[in-house]
Amino acid sequence: MQELADRSRVTAAIGYYKAAQTRFVSGPTGRIKSKVTRRLTSRVDAGVPETLRTTLSGAGTVGQSWSLSRRLGNTPSGVLRGLSDSGQAQLREYYQRIRGSGGDGDDSGLEPLTDGGEDRFVDTLEDLEEGGQTAAILQRQLDDEDFGAVFNAELPDETRAALLRASDDGDLSASETATVARKLDEPGNGGVLRAVGDLDETEQRRAFELIGETGDDGVELIEDLDDQQTVEKLFRVDETDALTGSTVEWSQWRASVAAFNAEPDVDAEEITDLVEDSYEVAQRNDVTRNVESLYESVANWDGDSPSQFRQSINEISRTRAYADGESEFVDNAAVSEVEVEYDAQSSSKDVDLRVEYENRDAEYIELKRISLTESNWLENVFTINNNAQEKFAQIGTPKDRNIVEVTSKSDFTRSEASSVVKQTLDNNIELGIYPDELSFGTVRVQTPSGDAYEFDVSDIQADS
Repeated sequence: MQELADRSRVTAAIGYYKAAQTRFVSGPTGRIKSKVTRRLTSRVDAGVPETLRTTLSGAGTVGQSWSLSRRLGNTPSGVLRGLSDSGQAQLREYYQRIRGSGGDGDDSGLEPLTDGGEDRFVDTLEDLEEGGQTAAILQRQLDDEDFGAVFNAELPDETRAALLRASDDGDLSASETATVARKLDEPGNGGVLRAVGDLDETEQRRAFELIGETGDDGVELIEDLDDQQTVEKLFRVDETDALTGSTVEWSQWRASVAAFNAEPDVDAEEITDLVEDSYEVAQRNDVTRNVESLYESVANWDGDSPSQFRQSINEISRTRAYADGESEFVDNAAVSEVEVEYDAQSSSKDVDLRVEYENRDAEYIELKRISLTESNWLENVFTINNNAQEKFAQIGTPKDRNIVEVTSKSDFTRSEASSVVKQTLDNNIELGIYPDELSFGTVRVQTPSGDAYEFDVSDIQADS
């Protein structure tokens, strides 16, 4: 009832102002504004006049004073009461920039706000350096529902302030800002809201960007990660010397990770491993050459083939395993460097990894993640574009150090793996369809359960 009374008094005061406009229009600007302000503020309740007086007094012209007074007449008393001088200045800034500010409109733009939303709007005016401008830009670019969502969402003050600063700086569009506020306020997303709130502002902005661009997928990704440290790594993966000057679109990289995580057969452990491996590889000074290609393949994922995405995951995972010296095939040898996409100057081809050791010869490794069947195996060795046989032959690295490593999608015994790998190669080379001799000498097989097999294929060749 009090608010209705407040609105009634302000509306009555505005009615006076309209009548007075003609009466005072020929008078000096300062005198007009003084009279109108005095009469306007005398017609509202005791809690509001001083705010009206000082807010109107900041208007530069009669026209501005008139426009501002009409909007103040429709401003909730909860917004008007208790504004500091800077808050009043920001309120003027808001009204000078909202929809219809150059015409005859008298809406405040605050109609969609709840009581709590009004309080948060006031906090924005008081706490943000350009709070009035920021709020006005949002009001001008959003419909009422989305504008209301920005302030009605029950977010911690610090999180909302960071969100509005990101919007004001152009890191988020107006619609993305509304999406973030709405998603973080949804029931069941309290854990995500806390995780985002615990990030520093740089990380928060990237989290806002992810949620703004991907909506539920971004929220689900943050929720599914193992712990807060992994969440931080998701938003810090690109801040390393190894990726200085990288052309990777990192917002798209995170969006692709979120889209993959939303696939029905992806579990939290798989996505956590991807983020951890991606971060750790980027920290290493001994992973060199075309490191960014590991991340570009993720960022450029078209969303159609989860199998393709898992090939990229496998390359990142195996790069880390070799760099850490934890590959099942390193045999306690000391790894000094891992080069990504190694190529020879005389060739347009490259292999996935060149692993340099301190105490044994370097290895050249082509990584495959396939269902280890005869047809898939032959295809990846001989027939697909950039097949293993072709790559090693053109690069010209020593056969006895060229390795095809297969991460199998299903488990095999050693005997079963040997049958597919060795017998298939031997049987088909004899047909004369494929080269008489392999360009690689070793095949390694990893299974999902952790078994690791290595096969010498250097002696497989067509009979003379």
